[in-house]
Amino acid sequence: MRRIASILACAVIAIAGGLGLAAPSQAAVTCGWHSGHIGDSSNCDNLPVAECANWRIARTTPIGPGIAVDLYYSPTCRTVAGSVRATVGDLYTENCYVKVHRNSDNEVLYAGVEQRSRNPNFYVGTTNMLYDADVTSYAWSHCELSNGAVYRGGTPSY
Repeated sequence: MRRIASILACAVIAIAGGLGLAAPSQAAVTCGWHSGHIGDSSNCDNLPVAECANWRIARTTPIGPGIAVDLYYSPTCRTVAGSVRATVGDLYTENCYVKVHRNSDNEVLYAGVEQRSRNPNFYVGTTNMLYDADVTSYAWSHCELSNGAVYRGGTPSY
């Protein structure tokens, strides 16, 4: 269990640095709800996470051995993104994805996983962002391994 926890901790550091999450000093977009569409439409919906700064993990849920799903939150932009990270060698990348889901209007964004080039046993997938000021969202993932094992689960809402 300690080994999995330390692997996941290293994965968090690699994700924050390797997925283009903006540094705190980087300028961020100004997000807001479109007029008359509070809770269901924003100028920041579906923008890349690199457009925003100060990302942190708001919720994380292990869904299988070496596999975890995270809900990232940026207080700078008041946006969320979903991420899955896996440190397993037999992952079917075409059958592993993550989604971020905004509860107020059921808006969902998906992303597949890709193998990190420096570590063949490390896979990451991160969605674009959804604005979620004054509403809640969660991340959910589904991953299949070559041995037939299927892992799925999600974070609590935030």
